[in-house]
Amino acid sequence: MPKNASFEERVKWYTGHNKHCSCRPGFPKKLEEEMEEKGLI
Repeated sequence: MPKNASFEERVKWYTGHNKHCSCRPGFPKKLEEEMEEKGLI
């Protein structure tokens, strides 16, 4: 994850991470709320 990542960078990073790792499924709550506000989920 880049330092001071933008919204798009965070979504991309967590999407890729979730595909390859099961250490913490899903997205962090704050990011998930932002995604809902933007109509992505």
